[in-house]
Amino acid sequence: MDMMTIEHAFQSHDGFLELLEREAQSPHAQHLRKTIESGAHPTGDMLYDYVADDLEPAQTAIIQEHLAFCGACAEETLRIRFLQDAIEDDESQRQPMRIADDIAVEIGWELMEQAAGGMHEEHTFTVVDGEIKTTFQWEYPKARQAGYIVVAWEANITSDRELTIQFFQPDTREILYEEEIGTIRHSHATFTFDELGFDPEHEQWAIAIV
Repeated sequence: MDMMTIEHAFQSHDGFLELLEREAQSPHAQHLRKTIESGAHPTGDMLYDYVADDLEPAQTAIIQEHLAFCGACAEETLRIRFLQDAIEDDESQRQPMRIADDIAVEIGWELMEQAAGGMHEEHTFTVVDGEIKTTFQWEYPKARQAGYIVVAWEANITSDRELTIQFFQPDTREILYEEEIGTIRHSHATFTFDELGFDPEHEQWAIAIV
């Protein structure tokens, strides 16, 4: 069976099932299946790289042959492909959460007295692969204290994708500052006003975890 046939089958669920059913009838395939299923299997990272087309041609060929005779890995690869497609669709349509733009603007321009002690807000992002619970707290500069923003998150998602904290201009959506947090699912980060590269006290800004 040529590799183009295998790759074509993975483009649809029906094609995938048809390929498995056809190949299962071959005595040669049954022997290969027993050999492959009892041997080493690609890691989850390798399957993700295969779906993303990030492997060398030789590695791709090896995994394609393995998938043709290993039902468990083939099912996992199909799941990853559909999940990644869903994530890409979600990220292309999802708008970053605007964190109290009216408060940020009002504080920035008028320095409201009641905001002197800082602000606190919680939000849960619902995404295709789960949810990300977040807490934002910010303190404005005082006599001997720099202003800072604390972002805490707890990501309950099923994929291994990496996350990024983004500060952006809400009208133009220009990225003002961003920091990759990778695959860390539960932690917090502190950003001082100085390191952000923009003035949160006098500029409009919003924040999102993507």
